[in-house]
Order: sequence, then C-alpha cells, then structure tokens
Amino acid sequence: MTERAAGNSFGTVLRAYRQRARLSQSEVARRAGLDPSFVNRLESGQRSAERPIAERLANALGIDPAETDRLLAAGGHLPRLFDRVGLQDPTLQIVVQILGDESLPTEERDDFREVIRLIGERWLRRREVGLRAEDGAADYG
Repeated sequence: MTERAAGNSFGTVLRAYRQRARLSQSEVARRAGLDPSFVNRLESGQRSAERPIAERLANALGIDPAETDRLLAAGGHLPRLFDRVGLQDPTLQIVVQILGDESLPTEERDDFREVIRLIGERWLRRREVGLRAEDGAADYG
C-alpha cells in the first residue's frame, strides 16, 4: 500500500491539519499568501506543493515541527533537518549504513542506536546548559 493509498497524501494531511485548526481554505490561503482555489486544488490532489509552499502552509496552520515534517514528507520533501544537513553528509551516511546493514545482528544495531542516542542526549543537555548560562550572563550584562 502506497502512502497516498494509506491516506497520507499531501492534500489529505493538509486538510486534516486545516480542519483540526478549524480554519477555512480561504483563511489558510490568506495566512499563507496564496489563492484559496490553489489550496482547494492542493487538498483535492489536483496540484502538488513545492517545498516553499508547503512550509508557508505549515506556518499558516501553526503546526509543530514534527507535524511540519509530516506535511513535508507527504509532499515528497525531506524533513527540515535532513534538508539542512543533506542526505550526502558523510556522518549521516555512516549511521544509515550501519543501521541498514542486515548482516549485523539486531542486538549490535540496537547497541549502536543506544550509543548514538546517549551521545546525542549528552550533547543536547550540554548545549541547553550553555544556552541557559548565556541567557543568564546577558541578564547581568
């Protein structure tokens, strides 16, 4: 079953977020600087959205980063982080190669995931503490 068949087409996802926000197509279009008929064609699957349009719609809907990534993916676009880093990033390629290597036992791949997760969380904590320290220093400056 394809993503579109599963109800995850760009138009379906866009409509679901719009309806959840209780916004009309016209209001979403106004907020995104688009023509209402274009939003209608997007939702009906008659048109596709280029990445900048999808991002404008996400902003107009006020959806969170994970939902923005879901909308982007439904439109055939990379999530924002992958778009910034690039799929050809050498480190990312190593991680994907190891996680996708079916010749490695599942336990080893799980161990690798855990190591990456722990390092990432430690780095994020240090970054957060550093940002808080910078904010505190700015308060006294």
